[in-house]
Amino acid sequence: MVNYLNTLQIDYYSANNKFATAIADLDGELPQETENYRYQIDIGDNDRSVLLTGTAKQANFKSYTVLLFIDNFDTERGEHAFNFSTCVTEQPSMTAPGRPLVIPRENPTLEPSEIQCPEGSEYLYGF
Repeated sequence: MVNYLNTLQIDYYSANNKFATAIADLDGELPQETENYRYQIDIGDNDRSVLLTGTAKQANFKSYTVLLFIDNFDTERGEHAFNFSTCVTEQPSMTAPGRPLVIPRENPTLEPSEIQCPEGSEYLYGF
């Protein structure tokens, strides 16, 4: 579900020029908690990033963190270029991974920033 929240955040930002601060702002039908997970949105300090977490409520489940941020602005197309990474705990954990590290590129208009998942977590491919 955190990757679905990521997609909704991109759509929300495109329409409102800011990230949503609550799950209800993205979709009033989505729960903040399920039997197995608790979901949370945290806006970054500069309002150019958002952290989405899916924290396991069961000891045998992994937890997830998505960092979504504005990597640059495409002046030709007049739109923001978003970048994101989904990190998952390497082992089952009831604590979501911390904030991934963003390593800017020398020429951000040509290539996106690199993102590193925090220790104890790994990049989730396929999303």
